[in-house]
Amino acid sequence: MSPSSPLSSSSASQSTSTGDSDVISLEARNKLYSKLLSDLLLELVKDPNQYPKALRDICKLVNPKPEWQLRAALAVLCDHRQSFFPLVHRKLGDNALHLPRDVKNELMHRIGKRQYQCNQPQHIDIVYTRLVAWIKTQTSQNSDSDTSAQPLSTQDCLDVVLRLILRPSPKSPPPLETRATRQQLVQAFATDFRGPALHNLLRHLKVLSRHSFNPIPPSKSAAGIPSRPYYAKVVSILQSSGFGKTKLCVHLSAQQAGLLVCLRADDKAASSVTSFPPQDEKIYGLLSACSTAFADVINNVDRKNNDELAATADLCACVTLGCFLAAYCHVLTDKLTKLMRLSGCFEWHHHEQHPQSKHATPGMCWNSIVFALSASLHRKSTFVGQLKLKADGMCRTSALFSHDLIRIDADESPHSTTPAPDLSLYDQLPKDLKLFVDELRSPDTRDNLLKAVKEEADRLLPEAQQLKSAKDLAQGLVKPRLSQLERLAPSQPDDNSTIFFLALDECSSISPILPHLRRLWSFSQPQRTWIFLIDTKSHIPPLAGSEALSSSRLQFGTGTHQIAPPFTTMPLDVHHSPEEAAKLQSDFANRSCTARRLNLLIPKLGRPLWNDKQFYRDEHGIPKCHHIISKLVKSNFVWQWPSDLDKIVDLFDWDDDKAAGDRDFQNIMALTSQRVPLGLSCNAVKRKWQRFAKDQISNHLRVVSKVHPQTDVVESHTNSEPPLGIAAAWSFRYQADRIKSKWSLAVATVIRAQNAIGLNVGLEGEEGIHLLCTMATDFAAEDKYQNDYESVGLDDEAEDHAAKYKCTMGLVTVKDWLDVLIGSKLTSADESNAEADRAFDAWCSQNWINFKQIGDHDLGRQVKMKRKADAKETDGKNHVDGGDEDHNAYDKKASGGREHDKDAATSLDRGLLANFWVRHAAIRGVSNQKGWDLLIPVYESTEMPIGDEPFALERLSYIAIQVKNTVNAPDFPEQLGPDLDDIVDSIRTTSCLELFLDLRGPITKAHSLLSSAEPANTDANIARRVRYNIYVSGLDEQSYPVLKRLDELAKNMTPTLFGLSSYGTNQFDHDFAHYVCDLENNDDKVADRQQLDAAEGKCPLIQGIPMRNPPALLQRPTNRIFGTGQSKRMRATGQDDAGLSGELQIKRLKSSPA
Repeated sequence: MSPSSPLSSSSASQSTSTGDSDVISLEARNKLYSKLLSDLLLELVKDPNQYPKALRDICKLVNPKPEWQLRAALAVLCDHRQSFFPLVHRKLGDNALHLPRDVKNELMHRIGKRQYQCNQPQHIDIVYTRLVAWIKTQTSQNSDSDTSAQPLSTQDCLDVVLRLILRPSPKSPPPLETRATRQQLVQAFATDFRGPALHNLLRHLKVLSRHSFNPIPPSKSAAGIPSRPYYAKVVSILQSSGFGKTKLCVHLSAQQAGLLVCLRADDKAASSVTSFPPQDEKIYGLLSACSTAFADVINNVDRKNNDELAATADLCACVTLGCFLAAYCHVLTDKLTKLMRLSGCFEWHHHEQHPQSKHATPGMCWNSIVFALSASLHRKSTFVGQLKLKADGMCRTSALFSHDLIRIDADESPHSTTPAPDLSLYDQLPKDLKLFVDELRSPDTRDNLLKAVKEEADRLLPEAQQLKSAKDLAQGLVKPRLSQLERLAPSQPDDNSTIFFLALDECSSISPILPHLRRLWSFSQPQRTWIFLIDTKSHIPPLAGSEALSSSRLQFGTGTHQIAPPFTTMPLDVHHSPEEAAKLQSDFANRSCTARRLNLLIPKLGRPLWNDKQFYRDEHGIPKCHHIISKLVKSNFVWQWPSDLDKIVDLFDWDDDKAAGDRDFQNIMALTSQRVPLGLSCNAVKRKWQRFAKDQISNHLRVVSKVHPQTDVVESHTNSEPPLGIAAAWSFRYQADRIKSKWSLAVATVIRAQNAIGLNVGLEGEEGIHLLCTMATDFAAEDKYQNDYESVGLDDEAEDHAAKYKCTMGLVTVKDWLDVLIGSKLTSADESNAEADRAFDAWCSQNWINFKQIGDHDLGRQVKMKRKADAKETDGKNHVDGGDEDHNAYDKKASGGREHDKDAATSLDRGLLANFWVRHAAIRGVSNQKGWDLLIPVYESTEMPIGDEPFALERLSYIAIQVKNTVNAPDFPEQLGPDLDDIVDSIRTTSCLELFLDLRGPITKAHSLLSSAEPANTDANIARRVRYNIYVSGLDEQSYPVLKRLDELAKNMTPTLFGLSSYGTNQFDHDFAHYVCDLENNDDKVADRQQLDAAEGKCPLIQGIPMRNPPALLQRPTNRIFGTGQSKRMRATGQDDAGLSGELQIKRLKSSPA
């Protein structure tokens, strides 16, 4: 290595330090390093990855390559699984003692007195940032010296890249903004832990405990016992970020004895400002060194040819883990035993000062001990000083209160008071308990406990090294200490109400040795002690997938064991408390609930994260959309939508793997999935699906619903989370001049995803219509709020609160939305009824849409598609006297006051519509339900309903949409949407809109409108109901003008979303159907029908077998009434086809005066 290398130093001050090795001159050390680089290059030349060329390309100072190309090259070099890093690791390790100090300081770290180990490669984002900075520095130096840049030798390039990749991040004090952010995280962690998550987890464990946990497979399956017992009491807690998985385990420790240990990797610990708690360095150092050493051996050894070395590495990993588990059980037993002595609650540890005192039940005495330990560990300035822990029933005569080790806040146990402390008892304690009390009062209690675990593990190491197998380690080292811990439990062995636990947070940092952990724990045969594996980055295979099964040495092929199912059921909406719910109900009853009051609920809905004050404005209740989006999209800087068409072209030029792994692809899919639910096909190539699903769960807040360990199939979805939906909509909208390009990118990305990850966009057309409807709301918002968007800009802290609030809520009228979606021209199905047309215009102008995402609800099965007029007359006879109670019109029951339980099956509760209105969501219908596919809540108001006007449930209605995507004429149902609850208001008219979208209908006809009043109610006080029906035929720019707003390339791709290769395919299907219907020979018609059935994958019928009802022949598509566009229902109103086909009346929807 020449002294002029860009990153080396030949300063005499870098002489070797004594004690590392024999004295060798600096020049000799530099020569050794230079030879090491030369030898390394000789081996790299042989590698098919062409590493030398990649090194030279990365270090070019003139005309550097685009970012994505540099990142692609760096990705291979930074990946410890590729051949580059293991080779570097081996070469450096072999020559560590004789390398220059600057090389060791930058590329290695000390693990012993004379032992060094190669650093782990830094994250690619860090390396790329370093590379850009280095290029700028070199370019600047050349510019200052007026010399042209000289290309580096390949050897110098290797030196540069090694230092960029392996140099550890400096551990400098965090900047002020980082400290403030971390303080916000601590404050958020200190808040109440609400919701049923603790109950859900304990219930999950109780269900698992009903079955056998046995490392030895049963010889025969006995009745009532599973043939495959669970392998180990190890449960993964899998869920995307923001649900409070870590906080769950901390709060669990206040009710069940255990501890959470954070194993966040060094690179994340140094740079992360969005995670809490910090890394537990002592335990992480112990386990990460074990994991790295094991991975190094396994990655560089061919197991088939070197079983002995692989087995040694396995045993070494088990030794370290065995020492750690045994030490944890020992230290936890010691702390709990001393607390039992200190409490005076247990008969074999009665306090001398209270020999005759009456204590509570053993369970309550135990709860006191567990709570005292948890509070002593966590309620400290070094963790969370103001942490709110919920106390379970405790013994009030416990001496732990006297020693001030238990303090219960009023909101933690509102019906209990904390006994006053009596600090004089401290002087009467034996010396060991005095020291123990001092330790519990120390601010470093938790750190000291973890230090004790590490020291005990080191002490046990010689003993563990004498044991020759994982089973021996478990039985001889771990199990005796585990049994001592479990004997402390006050409950009987068959009672699972008392548990112990160890939670390993961010455990993917030690993923190579997680199978060893599971194996050791299985052989230790715990009765009531669980290990929880938690990770924000949900690397599913090592935690709960097939990799966990196979690498734990389970006999998977013969099916002798099963892995414990992971816990995923973390609750939503936990910050909307029962007290707030009661207040909200009271406000509705008093008609004092305003639209603004409902919008203030938004931060309380969804995952608990959104209630942190960093994500919304406390005084205005406006979500901070860019803060929220920063959690949804992945980037090391503020992510921006790509430029217009360039990215679309790039997506289709890339291969599937590159597209699926692209950052922009993942971010756009995450944003679009928050707006419209997109199904992920389980038939996708496993590797592609696994990669995409893991990334969306880990980095883009997609929710895990279920994991199937045997197949690595993950069921996941996007819940309706109003803060996320509003923020995602804001991402599409806030640059009004770019909405077109963003939606074009979104459409292209969804279409590209069909091949890249096996996305299922639905051949029936529902998903395509969902996209078009959502797109129409954004374009309508662009037209309405363009000036406001410009004044607000990107700033979450914009001072114009009114404009910011209005833009964020983003309501549009039904008229504006319809004009964008299907155009402003309709064909009236009833020319003579001009009054109905004017009423429809007014209704569209005074009804508002606020949906920004589409959510799921089992509404289609809960509400029968049946008119109330058809209900039994007895329903109307059950009259409930409203009396003189102060009820509003909506509170009174339908049809003169029919009981709600008899009316619920045939009408839609407006309260359900209000739920989705508050969530800014439309409702997606369930598969194969009768009637509507999409239900959009609307609200009637002359002004935008976001202010301080009372919010009235009776003003809610809906738009129901049904989608048909078939060549044959579809049946128009009697009604698309459900009946609404009746309103006691003689002068009000309740209206709803139904859209029947016939995607494969003729495209040459205008949309037709029909207004139909429902049969009059027997009670004259009930509001009249009117249904407006619009029939839309075809799929092109004429039928859906919203398509004109897309870029040409994206617009031409759109038919793919509806199961068509192009717009022209639709016409071919019609022509083919006409051709078949024109055939005179029935045998030919049957043959062509069979051809269509075969194309659709239907089973053909065997000719010659008698049938009473032979299948119908293909129907002529013109049964749709090509001339007028009328549906069958519209024809039933008495309109003559011929009478309307000659002259169509075209009307434009106009806004009525407010």
